[in-house]
Amino acid sequence: MSRRLFDSRKSHGNVVFNFGHNPIEELCAFGAGYHEAGKTLVEKFEKLKGYSDYEGYPIFFLYRHSLELYLKSIAYKGAKLLNLMSDDSIAKDPKLLKSHGLTRYIPLLKKICLEREWGLTYKLDNGVSLDEAFQFIEELETIDSKSYTFRYPVNAKGEGSLGHHTVLNVIHFGKTLDPVLELLDGMITGIEHDWDNVAVILYEVQQILRNNQD
Repeated sequence: MSRRLFDSRKSHGNVVFNFGHNPIEELCAFGAGYHEAGKTLVEKFEKLKGYSDYEGYPIFFLYRHSLELYLKSIAYKGAKLLNLMSDDSIAKDPKLLKSHGLTRYIPLLKKICLEREWGLTYKLDNGVSLDEAFQFIEELETIDSKSYTFRYPVNAKGEGSLGHHTVLNVIHFGKTLDPVLELLDGMITGIEHDWDNVAVILYEVQQILRNNQD
């Protein structure tokens, strides 16, 4: 790899990619990174007295992409958990991670919540319930279903990605999605905790069965 562009001889500024043995496990880390970048820009945006429209475009994409990555991480980790506990067709969908769509993950997320007995209407400390989070995801899907709207001014047909003179408030957008992304991050933590518990139980069962065979 060329050092003219990627020089890692100095430690400060280096970031590590594919730091585990299973890169798909890093979806959540990527989601957190895009979210942090989005929050940083929103905070900067709030302090600006004047700005150009193009300065706000990347923020919409960063938040949208973070949301997609969190959903895919939950779908992947939840699918693994469901495969341990039940024979679920959604969890075995081979196209689970191959789409930029957002709402396609909601049925699986709801099933995970049902399996884990997480209440959909209960409001967390950040003021958002799972039901509200799903509603925000559905609303975002109506304006950007394939992750192109905030990346390109035109769609594949050469038409405007958004209608003429569409006005969106980037600060409101970011601050509305902040608690949603925090909630999804918490779901991932819960799923990982459940996975660890189930894995321990399965290991103990295997040890019992092995001892009985001896």
